[in-house]
Amino acid sequence: MSKQVNVSNFYGYWEELNSRYGNALALHDEYMDEKYTYSEVFSSVQKMACGFKKLGLKKGDHVSLFSENSCRWLIADQGLLVAGMVDAVRGSGASVSELDYILNQSDSVALIVENISLLKALKDSVAKSSLKFVMYISKEHFKGDYPCPVYSFDEVMKMGQDMEFVKDSVKKEDLATLIYTSGTTGFPKGVMLTQGNLLSQVKNIHPSLKLKKAGRALTILPIWHSYERALEYYLLSCGGTLIYTNLKNFKSDMKKHQPEYFVSVPRIWESIYDGIQKTFAAMPDEKRQFVNFVLNASIEYKRAKRIL
Repeated sequence: MSKQVNVSNFYGYWEELNSRYGNALALHDEYMDEKYTYSEVFSSVQKMACGFKKLGLKKGDHVSLFSENSCRWLIADQGLLVAGMVDAVRGSGASVSELDYILNQSDSVALIVENISLLKALKDSVAKSSLKFVMYISKEHFKGDYPCPVYSFDEVMKMGQDMEFVKDSVKKEDLATLIYTSGTTGFPKGVMLTQGNLLSQVKNIHPSLKLKKAGRALTILPIWHSYERALEYYLLSCGGTLIYTNLKNFKSDMKKHQPEYFVSVPRIWESIYDGIQKTFAAMPDEKRQFVNFVLNASIEYKRAKRIL
């Protein structure tokens, strides 16, 4: 079984993972066309943190992060957290009015968005604020007027390239993130979680799952939900490889990558089950009978093993 990660902040988390798994593949994102080893993630996170500092952010500053899951989301998120900053997270698919509310309610001094489309959609919201800058994660190129400075992910990374990362005194009691509800019962409400809150999940999941060194894990759920976020942090703590997918491609990616782990919710399992049942129904009778026999034998074996 892999060893627990018992640290007090996210810099210590990456320092430990780099020491354990350095050259192992940590992130595999075909849709960004990027791969990162653990050492490369640790280096990129420090560069991102330095880039944020060069743009005027400091420990304790709040930054809104509106994006879906990707390897670049993780690097932006961790760049903030290792420097003791706070991200207010929500998905890019939320309504503009909801994102506008979160941007203001969270006391954000900067904004990170998924792409230029969302950047443009939030232009009026940004104009009403006093943000220091906006960064977009996608590999697009932005041109045009905007109410505040706009930088690409690569530009911010380049800003931090030649700076030496200086560790801030980040404690486990320091605020790390604001996770917002969907707002179905009124305005979205921000749940305040500290560095220690997030890392306690990594530590306490361990005795329950008892994973040996993790292998490939296909990730599809919204990263701005605490469930997916906690499991991704945990799988990385076991040396796993996060492979990013999406609703459109996850069935083909499942076949292609054959992951050992897949964090999901009932709706997705139901979709997989329905696909299997359609394939099963199209089989010849003899083949279907054989599959039923094997499945029933497996069920009986599992039942007997549990009783034993």
